[in-house]
Amino acid sequence: MIKSDMEVNENGVINVEDTEYEIFVELIRFIYTGQVHNIERMSEKLMIAADKYKVIQLKLKCEQYLIPLLTTVNVLKYLKLADQYDLNLLKKMAISFFVNNRKVIMKSANFSREIEVLRPGLTAELMLGFSSL
Repeated sequence: MIKSDMEVNENGVINVEDTEYEIFVELIRFIYTGQVHNIERMSEKLMIAADKYKVIQLKLKCEQYLIPLLTTVNVLKYLKLADQYDLNLLKKMAISFFVNNRKVIMKSANFSREIEVLRPGLTAELMLGFSSL
């Protein structure tokens, strides 16, 4: 679980090189208390760390936090994040949000660039979302 990219120095201190200090503190806090502080400032990075260190309940808590934050500006970003980290509920909600707000989203200046970087299978899932119309 908490092994990758860590070194124990001669003083018995564990150095974690791949995770920001603030993020790792919240990860440890959640492991010991089941609580997390400042999720609003670090939900994406915390979710990524929770995924990396297999802290599933924290990953799901971050996913639940992100769902109501979906907007026409960030929906494709969150869809890609959900796909990359197996956040099935966020993915489902993002697809539904996209379908329901497609006219605004598709008119945005960044739409073409953002849709191009989606994994082809994810683009297909997004298009299947239109079948419910």
